Amino acid sequence: MPKTTVVDVATDARLNLNYEGTVAVSTVLYGGRVLEGMISAQTHPEFASGAGTIYSSPKGTLIRVQ
Repeated sequence: MPKTTVVDVATDARLNLNYEGTVAVSTVLYGGRVLEGMISAQTHPEFASGAGTIYSSPKGTLIRVQ
């Protein structure tokens, strides 16, 4: 899967991570909310199941001061 992939999971939908290991993606959205870090059945049981993990790198915060 390309690292530029965006995974967008609708509210009340399930994400089946039916594989071993970790896949890196650009962004993971759940119900319109951006999630960062490791996403798995252990960290997000409300929508994820299976043995696999998705990693979405932190996006940071932009602060502009004038």
